Amino acid sequence: MSQIAVITGASGGIGHALALELASQGITVIAIARNNNELLQLKDRYPEKIRSIPADITTDEGLERIVHEIKQLKINYLIHNAGIIYPLGKLHKAVPADIKKIIETNLIAPLLLTQSLLPFFSENGGRILNITSVAGEKVVPGAGAYCISKAALNMWTRILQAELPYEIVATDVIPGEVDTGMQKDLRECPIEQFPLAVEFQEAYQEKTLIPPAVCAEFLAFLLLKTTPKAFSEKRWNIYKHYTKPVPLPLNKEKLND
Repeated sequence: MSQIAVITGASGGIGHALALELASQGITVIAIARNNNELLQLKDRYPEKIRSIPADITTDEGLERIVHEIKQLKINYLIHNAGIIYPLGKLHKAVPADIKKIIETNLIAPLLLTQSLLPFFSENGGRILNITSVAGEKVVPGAGAYCISKAALNMWTRILQAELPYEIVATDVIPGEVDTGMQKDLRECPIEQFPLAVEFQEAYQEKTLIPPAVCAEFLAFLLLKTTPKAFSEKRWNIYKHYTKPVPLPLNKEKLND
C-alpha cells in the first residue's frame, strides 16, 4: 500500500499543487478543504491517488468528520497548509471575531487536528510539516493577527519537536512569495490597510513570484527525500534551501529575511 499524506487547505494554491505533486509520485493524498467542488476537481486529476474530505477544520464537526474518514488508515505525512490572513488593517481596530477566526484557523485548528490524528500515524513513523511565513518572524503592518498566529505556530512546531514520540518528526517551512489567490488579494488590497501591497505588486510585475508547482516540488522534497534528522533540525526557507534552478528569477533580497 502506498504512503498516505493528509493536506489541509488543498483546494487551491500551495495545498492544491502539493496534492498533485505527491500524487504524481505515488503518494495517496487525503485532501481537506471547505470547498467540495474544488476538491472534486482536484480528485479528478488523480482519481486513484487523491481522496477528498470537505470539512471546516475550525469546527468540532469538521474534526470529527476528518477522524471518521481517516481512522482506518495509517498516516505518513500531515501537512498543515490551511491558513487565512484576512481581514487586514491595524490590529487595534480589528473586530474581535475576525481576530479569533485567524487564530483558530492558523493555530488552534492544526494543533487540535494533529492531536486527533496522532493515533493514526504509521507504526514506522511520520512527518508533520507546518506551512509558516516570514510574518511569524517579523512584523508585517496590517497583518497583525496573522503575524501572531504564525509566530505561535512556529513555537508550537518547536514544542512538537520536543514532545513527540521519537518516530514522528516535525518542522516548519517558509514557502516564499508564491503566486496564489491569497497573493493576488494582497496586492490588490488598499495600501492604507496593507502597506506591503506595493511590494507584492512589484513582485508580480517583475515576475519574482514562485509558481505553486515549484513550491510544491520543494515541499515534496522535504517530505520524501530528507532524513528524519535533516527534516526536523531547522526551519526551512525556499529562498535559502531550494537547490534546483527555479524557472522564475527569485528575489535574492529574500535570502536575508
